[in-house]
Amino acid sequence: MASYNANIGIGDASGYFGYGTAGSAATLGDDVLISQDGITLTTPSREVLKDWANTVVRAMPGEDLPTVQANFITTDNDVLELIFGGNTIDPSVVPENHSFIFQIADGDDILTISTLNGVVTEVADVTLSSTEVITWTATITADSWTITKGTASV
Repeated sequence: MASYNANIGIGDASGYFGYGTAGSAATLGDDVLISQDGITLTTPSREVLKDWANTVVRAMPGEDLPTVQANFITTDNDVLELIFGGNTIDPSVVPENHSFIFQIADGDDILTISTLNGVVTEVADVTLSSTEVITWTATITADSWTITKGTASV
């Protein structure tokens, strides 16, 4: 997603992000920015079961859950609360579950990736430098993510 976050379909915009109360649909906003690198969706692995003839019989779901990794480039109390559960990095504090939505322009199409119940399960190392944008790379884990495709309207 782009860091300029204007309206999708107008100018150079390519995406939006939003979050809300777990169990309720998240709403899109433009106050929390995701870097132009976009997001990474990681799907769960499957365990392949084979018979004695080495023929694949079926694939069973693995134990890992699907994740979305996003590079947040907004540093404010909302982002710190979202990824750390507050503005103090305390291992005993777990961030609350939220609903999440990412909307990404793909040519004339719009992809929406969302979940009603996800939580930030990992935050990568952060480089704090006066010459670089501070980036909070967070991994959001959910039982499932919904992907829908639509058409951008101008």
